[in-house]
Parts: sequence; structure tokens; C-alpha cells
Amino acid sequence: MDKVDPAELFKKYPHIGKKITSLWGTQPCRELLMDLINDSRDGGRSGFTPDIARIIFALLEKHDSMYPQFDSSAKFEVPFRAAQIRKTVSKPDNSSAVKYVVIVFLVIIAVFSYMAYQFLYVEKGYEYFDHKSNNSSS
Repeated sequence: MDKVDPAELFKKYPHIGKKITSLWGTQPCRELLMDLINDSRDGGRSGFTPDIARIIFALLEKHDSMYPQFDSSAKFEVPFRAAQIRKTVSKPDNSSAVKYVVIVFLVIIAVFSYMAYQFLYVEKGYEYFDHKSNNSSS
């Protein structure tokens, strides 16, 4: 696991930082971290930014690795589903990237088609190909 730097969390939410610091290494600390991850207000919370949510998850993982005796998820099913975590921590939408790739592909095809047209019909002349096709059939 990467090193956890909770400075941003402590700066934006000093009251949460003080609670985590005072409870670190105890069961109430794990419960606090779990409460921060789970929305217990039936959607009433606006949620944390993705960076803050990652810090909280990392702190929970760090706490569980240092104090496994308080980690009840090892014995039971994880008490939350991914969909319940936070509204702001969501799967990125890749549809715009796919659209961009398709557009670029179509532009490349159009450019190559135009280049082929310029070479075959304008520079070589249409009659050249008509003459060749007539000779090859004889």
C-alpha cells in the first residue's frame, strides 16, 4: 500500500482530523472511518471529493493493517456496497473518449479517401484507368 498523506483531509476537515488522531488505534476510530465512508443519512450527505474519499479509504486500510483485531470485515461480508459509497466517487464516463476516437478515425478515412481520389483521378486522369481496364479485358 502507498504511503497515506492525510494532510489534505486534515486541512479541509480539521474536526474530522482531530477525531481520527485522538481515536487512532481503537475500535471507535474504525467505526468513525466506516461512518465517513457510508451514507447513514439516506442520501442527505453531499459526499466528499474523490481525493478526500481516497484518503479516508487509505486511512481505513492502514488502520486495518495496523490493528486487524478491529477489522470485522475479515470475518463477515463487507458492510457496504460500492454504489453506497459516495455520489462523487463514481466510475468515469468514457463515452466522450470513444466518440473522439470514432471521429478521429472517420476523419483519417476521409483524408485518405481524398488523397486516393487526388492521386487516381486528378493526377493520373480517369481515362488512364478506363484505357487500362479495356486492355485487360481483351
